[in-house]
Amino acid sequence: MVRDVPLAVLPQCRDGADNDANARVDYPADGGCASAEDESEARGPACEPSYPTVCIRLKSEVGDLNCANVPFTNFTVRHNVVPDDPHVFDGNRDGVGCEA
Repeated sequence: MVRDVPLAVLPQCRDGADNDANARVDYPADGGCASAEDESEARGPACEPSYPTVCIRLKSEVGDLNCANVPFTNFTVRHNVVPDDPHVFDGNRDGVGCEA
């Protein structure tokens, strides 16, 4: 009998799926992933909804951040959520945060 056996199983933090159903997929967008090699998306901090493509911690947890405090540039900023760009990474409101 021939069985379908996967040759390799990708870690959850780089498998292209939203394994923990938090509307964020893989590292660096899912705050549960410390790296792309993490086996689970379930751990980790809560992320601000204004920044859907990266995980930036809640302002209530980390205080006020600026672009020098985060390792991301040119990321998506949503202005149709609450709170609206709480760290003010998108000063000109063009939908791009920490423009390089």
